[in-house]
Amino acid sequence: MAVADRIPQLLETRRPWLTDGGLETDMVFNHGVDLPWFASFTMLEDQAKRALLESYFTRYLAG
Repeated sequence: MAVADRIPQLLETRRPWLTDGGLETDMVFNHGVDLPWFASFTMLEDQAKRALLESYFTRYLAG
């Protein structure tokens, strides 16, 4: 059974559904971002960190 057949949100729209696989770990260990309590939403307060988030998710979309 395909994933789209098991997730109701995908069954209804058949649109891509973006998730991630370790955002906070990647930011802390590969990009040196300080994330208090692994809280990635704190990155939204800084323009450079927002750009890093955009790059992170753009790689998924390109994938």
